[in-house]
Amino acid sequence: MNQLTEAYNQLDKYTKATLGEHVLPKFNIDVQNELVVNAKTNVWLAIEDANREAAAYYFNQRLKPLSDGATLNIRQMVPNLDTINWAAKAWAKEQKYRVEQYNKEVDAADIKRMQEALKKLDLYDGPITGKYDKDFS
Repeated sequence: MNQLTEAYNQLDKYTKATLGEHVLPKFNIDVQNELVVNAKTNVWLAIEDANREAAAYYFNQRLKPLSDGATLNIRQMVPNLDTINWAAKAWAKEQKYRVEQYNKEVDAADIKRMQEALKKLDLYDGPITGKYDKDFS
């Protein structure tokens, strides 16, 4: 698909885009493959957001790509949604939110003092940053 896009761009360059999109219309296969790629991106974003329903929705939109004319198979582009540990994804999302909130609400100097104190007790071996992060949770 990149080669076809590059061909379109070269044609526009040489004709100063005076021919418009009607000279080489997008083929159905390109349109359907683009939909599959967009759905893949949305599935991955939903997985990162720990949103199982959205991931399933975007996956199911492109589950039968060949019947629509696509050559890309979304099953080969995203993990099996049933094998994802959704509880762990939700926990990681919650932890990230808590860390962000903690850093907003607690003074960096206080965090730094706590890191230094824990380091002296050999309970923390990360860097002294004044920020709460995954190494300091």
